[in-house]
Amino acid sequence: MNWKRFITASISSSVAILFPYNIIGCAGGDPDPYDYYVNFFQQKINGDKALEPFLYTNYRFLYDSQEPVSTAELLSEEWSDWSKNSFSKKDAYSFLINFSEKEINQLYQYINKKTALKVPDSVKANKMTQFFLNTNNQEALRYLVYTKKLEPLVTATWNSWEPVERDQVKMNALITEGQELLKTCSNPFLQLRYGYQLVRLAHYNDRYEDCISYYDAYIKNNKEKSVLHDLSVSLKAGAHKRLGQNQIAAYLFSQLFANTDTKKVANYLSFVFATSRFSQAERDKNLIWCKNGKEKAAMLGLYALGSNASELATLQKIYQLDPTYPKLSVLVTRELNKLEEYYYTPTLNLNAGRTYYNYSYEQVESTDSTYLSWQKNGKNLLEFCELMGKSNDAKKGFYTTAAAHTAYVIGNFSKSQELINLAQQQFTSDAEKDQLLITQILVTLQNKELNETQKEAQLVKSLEWMEQKSKKDIEFAKFARRILTELMAPYYKSTNNRTKQALCYGVADKIQKGPLAESWGGYFPMSIQFIRDSLSGKQAEEFVAYLNTPNKSAYEQFLIKRSEFTKNDLLDVAGTAYLREFEFKKAAEWFQKIPASYYKAEPYKSYLAANPFSDLLNDTHSPTKQDTVKYTKLSFAKKMDQLLTKLIGTKVPEEQAKISYELAKGYYNMSYWGNSWLLVRYSWSTGETYDFEGQKRPSAMGDYYTVQKAKNAYLKAKELSLDKNFQAKCLYMAAKCDQKVFGNIPYMGWDDEKGKYNKELRKWIFDFNREYKYYSQLKQYQNTPFYKEAFNTCVYLRDFVKAGGK
Repeated sequence: MNWKRFITASISSSVAILFPYNIIGCAGGDPDPYDYYVNFFQQKINGDKALEPFLYTNYRFLYDSQEPVSTAELLSEEWSDWSKNSFSKKDAYSFLINFSEKEINQLYQYINKKTALKVPDSVKANKMTQFFLNTNNQEALRYLVYTKKLEPLVTATWNSWEPVERDQVKMNALITEGQELLKTCSNPFLQLRYGYQLVRLAHYNDRYEDCISYYDAYIKNNKEKSVLHDLSVSLKAGAHKRLGQNQIAAYLFSQLFANTDTKKVANYLSFVFATSRFSQAERDKNLIWCKNGKEKAAMLGLYALGSNASELATLQKIYQLDPTYPKLSVLVTRELNKLEEYYYTPTLNLNAGRTYYNYSYEQVESTDSTYLSWQKNGKNLLEFCELMGKSNDAKKGFYTTAAAHTAYVIGNFSKSQELINLAQQQFTSDAEKDQLLITQILVTLQNKELNETQKEAQLVKSLEWMEQKSKKDIEFAKFARRILTELMAPYYKSTNNRTKQALCYGVADKIQKGPLAESWGGYFPMSIQFIRDSLSGKQAEEFVAYLNTPNKSAYEQFLIKRSEFTKNDLLDVAGTAYLREFEFKKAAEWFQKIPASYYKAEPYKSYLAANPFSDLLNDTHSPTKQDTVKYTKLSFAKKMDQLLTKLIGTKVPEEQAKISYELAKGYYNMSYWGNSWLLVRYSWSTGETYDFEGQKRPSAMGDYYTVQKAKNAYLKAKELSLDKNFQAKCLYMAAKCDQKVFGNIPYMGWDDEKGKYNKELRKWIFDFNREYKYYSQLKQYQNTPFYKEAFNTCVYLRDFVKAGGK
């Protein structure tokens, strides 16, 4: 089995071009990179916002491509500090980012040459503008004019279809101008900025040797504290990459990533572009450039952040090199999330009785070696986290918490409880405390010493707690939904308690509709579909009785109150189930309890518009002239019950024949093939029946597909009547019913030969008649008006007769 692979990202220096992994199919929108596998360990448990783009996801290349720190805001703050707070960071941001080159140049010309100041009032009112007007600082303004001129040349929006084109002549001229301005500048604050712009111009003008030398000449020895030092190193590293010096580039990017939060995403992606992340040989080569254990740990940590494979050995090496490595807990969280994805998610499905699990584009079997290796990885991770929990590390509470959860994931529930108890004495943050509560819920569900009532009593408190947490953090909403759908509902399925199984789905759907409404992932609401498709009439009736039972437990009240489906939904399910079972009197009793308004909305408005007692030779779901009367589920059930009662009470054969024929029409039109399928089903598609292409449709699919009730009623009507024309009609309709069992007719594609198609159609007709004989029998009625109508209407009958069928 080929597990998920990473796709390489392309980066130009510190400017990142991001490609998604494109591992799981996406149907549009902005997908949630975290909601496609079953997990219960918080990704953000470490609280480091700067590392949130690197949380684990195998869905796309980065969890979030947004830079955690705004470089523009940092630079604005530096300008505010330079002015000794004469203007705010907000004013500086507006001046530097929003004001145009023309506006800043007019301000410079006004101060330098006393020309008229023609700028908008918003520019005049800006505190940074006021600072320049009051101080006449031409030197700083001249730099800002220069910056505005070069900015369009060094920034560009990347387009996958067209390469970025830059004006090299203009860029060379600006480099010369910048060097001249730098010679006359005496302010270290501005000197650093000129140096940065020169490094930037050289890099984006493909003058990579100059980029490196400008860094050494203009940046390296400047003592001004500024984010520009890191940005310049990033440009220098990119220049080394462009010159084919990948190892130097990888080293510089790894240390930048470790030492600053500025351009963290860009530095990470640039490191990726400069390395082969999964090559152990290359890792070893690149580590040679690191000066000490701390730098080696930083580089290895960056390798681990970009891997979807197990990196536990890397984490162990990092700890040996630098026990104080600050990102180790984040890497442990990633390893645990991988374990949940690669091992725990398939395990839940395999434990449910499946022999395999379709995961992404792969099929995972219980004996799969890669799948089983992740169980071993889990055991090793447990040992590592336990060891860290016993160390003097300041985060040992986190590691014990992680160990407790790892033990749960690999199925060692007693060990998990033991570690939960220990972690309760060690945790140092609310996030760790919350995680222990989550893991405790999971362990409680597996506790064989508690009976169902005891578990439910504990669970209701936990669910109420998670409900409150979900209002502030959607990650907890996902945890709650997963507990309900992946653990609780399957448990009730195993005990054959469909009622609580359905309610668990119902609460999960309500969570998805509420806190997770804007979240896109691998979950699709299932409660309504579950009760509609899986409950018999009796089971639905028992469900309603359960809802009406007094003195329910707090747990039961919680499920019922928060379920997505309503009591009317359940009443409709009961009535519909009885319709499927042809218990028309019972069906009517249930439908009578539902307000008429329930059926006035879609899809009932459109798909119950036809007359289910229409007499149609050809199947259609489109309106016909016979659809002058509309039926609801209630009125249909009542009429079918009345017809059955009348049939029993009538002794006249011709009357019995007419009643049987009416019943047959009702049976047929409430089927998949009829015009009122919505009476007994909640969805319809043309592809449903093609599962049985080339073979008979199994009776296990029920009368909805095989229409045997309709066939028998048509044949009974034929036997009871002496009217030849009526008999012909009954025989033809019975043939229609048998055709539904026999299978789909040949399909003629746009490029098929007509002669070949006709040959296949005749063969199908003869094969069908060989088994059921109805076309041959219809020839006895060829002088009746109905036969002539059918001959002119039905292409199958006509082709059969023309081909000399017998």
